[in-house]
Amino acid sequence: MAANPGCQAPAQVGTAQNWFNQCAFAEPAAEPFGPAFGTEGRNILTGPGFSNLDFSLSKSIALHSERHRLQLRGEFFNLLNHPNFDIPAHTFDLASCAQNPAQLCPAGNYGSILSANAYGDKPPRQIQVSVKYLF
Repeated sequence: MAANPGCQAPAQVGTAQNWFNQCAFAEPAAEPFGPAFGTEGRNILTGPGFSNLDFSLSKSIALHSERHRLQLRGEFFNLLNHPNFDIPAHTFDLASCAQNPAQLCPAGNYGSILSANAYGDKPPRQIQVSVKYLF
């Protein structure tokens, strides 16, 4: 049963456009003395999985003596170039609904995944090559 009777539920969930059923949630009723809290528990929804494989390869070459060496190194971050999606948008917008101006509505992108760059710090595959002289 949907929490929003007038809401049109998505045909399929688990996609980037509809990660969860947006009609299963509604803005809680307003409280007279402070913010309104809902009845849902913590961590009831899970976001997309996270997959990452980092790999490094190094070769140490002895030069004229044991004390002098040359190290060649290659590092691969996100080797398989797997996209890691960000968590879906999960906040209500402060715009009013057309049916009931006193009710808060979800934003237009509510329940959608907006980025394939999880948390803004996991870029696609990166390759780093280095040479180090040890003496």
